[in-house]
Amino acid sequence: MLRVLAGDASAIDELASRLSCVRRIVRSLAMRMGRCAGEHTREDVVQDVMMTVWRRLADYRGDAKLETWVFRVCVLQLQNASRREATRRGLALTDIEPPVVESEVHAIECIDQVQNAMRYLTSTEAEVVELKHYSGMTFEEIGAETSLSPNTVKTRYYRAIGTLRRVLISRAAG
Repeated sequence: MLRVLAGDASAIDELASRLSCVRRIVRSLAMRMGRCAGEHTREDVVQDVMMTVWRRLADYRGDAKLETWVFRVCVLQLQNASRREATRRGLALTDIEPPVVESEVHAIECIDQVQNAMRYLTSTEAEVVELKHYSGMTFEEIGAETSLSPNTVKTRYYRAIGTLRRVLISRAAG
């Protein structure tokens, strides 16, 4: 992140690529939380998240993967949007559904566990999983990006998912 803060163009491009997950995270969280269902409001939240991440980038310590840190920023910005919407509609904060704190904390813990388990994957398997889940790419798009056939991408993806499943189950049992 120091390269981004120093203005390194390639580092900024890499950060922008990694932040492509924000729109999907916001949409998923909004649906789960039952809030900010409007596309316009979600887009506002996405922009708020991007601005917050940029302003607070120096605070990112690297204890977890950047996407995990961004996930928490998304949660907080959705809560802020929910409060603004309640105020706009003249509702008291007690009239809106309270935040789903336990599920949010659990989701963050799960993401951290998956990120730690990703270390057991080959670099290609990890790349395929990240492109599929963080960038939302199809197997065909991943194949074009990685110069692999879509069938090879599928094979590596499902092998990686199997490895992640085994690692996570063994950690939960132990």
